[in-house]
Amino acid sequence: MIHFEINLLLHEKSAYLTKHKRLDIRQLDIGKELQKRCFDAPAHLTIRILKHFPEERKINVEITSYNRGACELDNLSQENIDFLKSIEIINFNNINTTSFFSISRSGDPITIKSKQSGPVYYKGWQTAELQPSRIKVESIPIEIYKEFTIPFRKIAFNDGFVSFSWKYKELKKNIILEIFNEHIVKEFEAVKNYFSRVLKTKKIKVKAKFEIFEEDITCKEVNSPEIEQINSDIIEAVKDDYLWQQTRYRKTFDSDKVSYTFEEYFNNQTNELKPERLFESDVQLLDRIIKISNSKHYLQLTFLSKRHLSDTMKLRFIFNPFSCVFLIEGKEFSYFVWETLDTEEATYIWQSDKSGKRLKETFEKIESIINEIKLSGRNKYLTENQDIFQRIYHDYSDQRKGFLKWKRELESKLI
Repeated sequence: MIHFEINLLLHEKSAYLTKHKRLDIRQLDIGKELQKRCFDAPAHLTIRILKHFPEERKINVEITSYNRGACELDNLSQENIDFLKSIEIINFNNINTTSFFSISRSGDPITIKSKQSGPVYYKGWQTAELQPSRIKVESIPIEIYKEFTIPFRKIAFNDGFVSFSWKYKELKKNIILEIFNEHIVKEFEAVKNYFSRVLKTKKIKVKAKFEIFEEDITCKEVNSPEIEQINSDIIEAVKDDYLWQQTRYRKTFDSDKVSYTFEEYFNNQTNELKPERLFESDVQLLDRIIKISNSKHYLQLTFLSKRHLSDTMKLRFIFNPFSCVFLIEGKEFSYFVWETLDTEEATYIWQSDKSGKRLKETFEKIESIINEIKLSGRNKYLTENQDIFQRIYHDYSDQRKGFLKWKRELESKLI
């Protein structure tokens, strides 16, 4: 059958030399990437047999045309059918990968002719001392599609995109992939585990299209449904989850520090997180905490937040229990007000002169008092202290009436 042309039917993961002679596609020497193709719809190659190796049950062939669509396999003599039944391996001398990929896709019937090799070539193949050549893959870009997952912990957040490394095993090469999303900023790297919590997944699904040319691989398209989900609503939910965990379960890292400013609230957690990328101000941060916490003192904290002299002093956050120290202006004096988020504690008020130096001295003393109360308890401080301070008790029987009563009493003390 040397120089005889036959059809090789390709369907799913099989190749048919005859109606009853089936080969697995892996028995075709066409390279690992092409062997992965699955022909959902029938296609066929017209091949010319160039050499036969009986002991290896192998033939070398060249492709004369690539065809999308089925073909007849019953128009062979019994002698040729018996010959083909003995074949277990097919080596290809030439493959146009673009044409091969074209017929593997479903669509209308097409035929793509191959370039002919010429008579000198055939004469060479009939020379006994020549050995069969290895497959020659033309230098034509190949498009491949991959679907895989990447753990959230291996994703890097950047301004406008996420990136991660992925290994293409066939070429043993790592490639950095980038998925763009205008809502993402690099500061999210410090809280990316919260994105995983909100999206309810530890991995992202990735679909990518690559182009392979010789030994190089280039990503042409890449996307992930999880990354695409990240929008302003998801980011707000991440902020809420982050703040909830911080206010409920966070412990003070620096035992010598009592209160934290807006910036320190985050930097104590990680030096990479810039608070202004999450919240515009300390007051906005507190307002967010109040809204998500179902605070017992929701109305009181909201009132104090609006009255806080943010131009004079940064709002101070205290942990265990979560609470804040506000600076409120009176007619003649300024007042430091300590209010907890949701523990049933009274509101503590300390009076101070309005001068900057006195304010600083008074606040440093208040920090020392709060630290003493946290270590030894309020009762000891109330029994032993000589400080001039005032308290307002909360009435929890009716939230609205209790707040109005608290507000009147506070305003009466602001002289």
